Amino acid sequence: RMGYDYMSSLSLGRAVTYMNAQSKGESLGVMNKVDYTGLPSDADNFKIVGLLGRAVPSLVKKPGVVRGLRHNGLEVVPKNVTRYLEKAFSDNLLAVRHAMQLVAGKFSAGHLSESLGGNAYNLYKRFRPEVPDGHAGWGASGEFDCGTLLSAGGL
Repeated sequence: RMGYDYMSSLSLGRAVTYMNAQSKGESLGVMNKVDYTGLPSDADNFKIVGLLGRAVPSLVKKPGVVRGLRHNGLEVVPKNVTRYLEKAFSDNLLAVRHAMQLVAGKFSAGHLSESLGGNAYNLYKRFRPEVPDGHAGWGASGEFDCGTLLSAGGL
């Protein structure tokens, strides 16, 4: 929806999950604060991508192809994200991806834009798996439900 290829989307999405986990870990006192100031922000191919309420540092590989960066400057490798998703969703991965494509196709890119109050993140909060708050939820896995996703998308 934002004009990036699938592998770029995987990389950027995983970069957001790293940022969210880092924030939660910091708030619980189980992780030290990280500093993004050492990233190559003056490099010609450095770009900040607004995604799910986050300013995601990234590197532009070529037009439409980017890689999200972790706080240490390492690129988020799409193949690693693919392996993670295959393990997490197993035989359900294709069904989950299809459901996400159906929901994403229901909304214009403008509707999901960060400039419109972060509608993409608000949508995500309606279908993300539930885990307990606080320390009890740290590292906990929730159960993803395609039906909840489709319902959140009005399908």
